[in-house]
Amino acid sequence: MKIDDDFLDIIENFKNLVTQSLLENNSFPHYKGIYLFYIDKIPKFIVHIQSETVFTENITNTNAQIHALPTARATIHTDSLTLKKLLMNQIRARIAFLTGKVKIKGDIFAFIKMVTDIKKTSTWNNYSKNKH
Repeated sequence: MKIDDDFLDIIENFKNLVTQSLLENNSFPHYKGIYLFYIDKIPKFIVHIQSETVFTENITNTNAQIHALPTARATIHTDSLTLKKLLMNQIRARIAFLTGKVKIKGDIFAFIKMVTDIKKTSTWNNYSKNKH
């Protein structure tokens, strides 16, 4: 599936949502590390969680950026259609994971706990209400 401009906007909104939710939650230091997202087998973006901040970064120069990173705490693999469905609340994350549409390598427990905490924030709840 070709990634179009609308989908790129969805990814940007998702990255902002994750950043805002983690900052709101204030428990982000527990998830300190790098979370690398592959979409359609291509590394697309990174979520950096540090002791006092959270930020995201697009991957544009695949080899240089990937090799320059410390080891990712978790690497998340999915396809663009599944990610779009997840972000539009058309499929549940648990179902996507259990059916192999989303694969997580590395610290799966930290990633799942982080997603659970994100979903408890008002930022996520406001986003989620607008998608139903």
